[in-house]
Amino acid sequence: MKGTNIKGIYRDVLSSNGKTLVDAGWKSNAIVEDYGRFLAALMKKDFTSEDKVGIEYMAVGSGSKDDAEFKSRVTSFFNSGNLDQPYKLGSEDYWVWAKKIDVNNIKYINKEGKEIDTVTNKLKIAVTFGENEPSKESLAFKEFALLGIDKKSNGTFNTDKMFFINYVDHGLITKDKSMELTRTIILTFPIEEAEEVNP
Repeated sequence: MKGTNIKGIYRDVLSSNGKTLVDAGWKSNAIVEDYGRFLAALMKKDFTSEDKVGIEYMAVGSGSKDDAEFKSRVTSFFNSGNLDQPYKLGSEDYWVWAKKIDVNNIKYINKEGKEIDTVTNKLKIAVTFGENEPSKESLAFKEFALLGIDKKSNGTFNTDKMFFINYVDHGLITKDKSMELTRTIILTFPIEEAEEVNP
């Protein structure tokens, strides 16, 4: 069936003192099965949070075998209640963290890639991990995912309703306290006419 596949690309730029150290260029990223469940939950209005649920966080970590394992680790992070620093589990070498995405850092773009106010089928999400973020320690970044998550009436996270949109297992990026990592993602949602499906 035409018109069912969301497409995603991303670009990482590592800098220090205003100078670019690494520009990885644009690369494709995998849209995961969780995205379909997330979309269905949004359509059903199956979220109880008073906040509007959408793309809420970017989770990062030092490497998992797949998106399911990473999601399990991100779940542990949110359930820990300590969101101000990397969450380490099992081995001290492994860490995971999630940064809240400011709504102003999610933009509509047109076919030429220009940011516009009109609703389009393309979103650009830009997230910067600043100096000392998420830690003063040097950290090895090897993976990331965009996610949406619900909250319970008491304000705690409902990880039963946490959904990944994408997942990327990328090459090693070592970031120390003097560096900034800017990650830009472009998501393109299909608008082609879909084939008729009989019930």
